[in-house]
Amino acid sequence: MLGNPRNHHRAIALTYDPFRFAFANAVPEDEARQRYEEHAVPAPGLPIFQAATANINPWTEAKVAYRKQRNNPAVTEITEIAGRGHSLTSDGGWRDVADTALSFVQRFA
Repeated sequence: MLGNPRNHHRAIALTYDPFRFAFANAVPEDEARQRYEEHAVPAPGLPIFQAATANINPWTEAKVAYRKQRNNPAVTEITEIAGRGHSLTSDGGWRDVADTALSFVQRFA
């Protein structure tokens, strides 16, 4: 997908290996394949190009603006949930994710 610059403005479909790496890397192989079959759809190529060039592009949209975050008056947290990938709400352990989010909301609502 990155080998063709025209994909920058196209909808592209990930093959299984990039999908596994990017979205299903924390779940078992059989679950990753099931998620790929159920959820992998063509999507805009732009975010893929932005993420791929994030280390060399100082103006990338993919970077986190920590200075801006320091001035954010809202309560924020980063929580790592073991064994969960980026497809948090469709993985087999989605209840762990939901419980964590609900706990956060209940503490600060």
